[in-house]
Amino acid sequence: MYDEKLSESRTGPDTRNATKIHYQEMAGKGERMDGIRSFWKFYKALALYNTGRFNLLWRDENYERLIENLEIYDSIASQLDLTDRQRGIGRSRFTIPDFRRYSQLGGVRMAAFCMCALVCAEDNRDYYPTRKSETNDPEFVRMAEELDLNKRYIQKGIERLRSELKAHDNDNSPTSQQMLRNGV
Repeated sequence: MYDEKLSESRTGPDTRNATKIHYQEMAGKGERMDGIRSFWKFYKALALYNTGRFNLLWRDENYERLIENLEIYDSIASQLDLTDRQRGIGRSRFTIPDFRRYSQLGGVRMAAFCMCALVCAEDNRDYYPTRKSETNDPEFVRMAEELDLNKRYIQKGIERLRSELKAHDNDNSPTSQQMLRNGV
């Protein structure tokens, strides 16, 4: 589960093996005995491999994109003052949307904002773009203005995301259930 009090950087290990390899200390140490590459290059590749994001031949682009999307969600959720529980729920659901469907509306930022609105609505902290500003949550109104999000697009994004989550809830495939259970 996500804990905002713990650091969660993109460079930290994400595998169960939490060994950190400080390859920066190997700079200028010369070549390895096999002469193939320097210590620095070898240990840099080993450090990336250890994080689970690299297999010494290529990067896992889908995983990289997921990490970036979750960072955008975390950033918006923290500015909207979501509780730890709300952040955890939204974070686990944020693996569900097909972000290509939101590219014309504002991309991942829009999807993250809409996810926060849907999660908060479950706890009676309401925001919907067609409502009057006085009846909406002031933090959402402020954030929508800061992010320069179009109200019509927010409305479309919320409805699109709501239908996508509903379709996902009706789907009982083991892969989607595993993702929710693991709290990615």
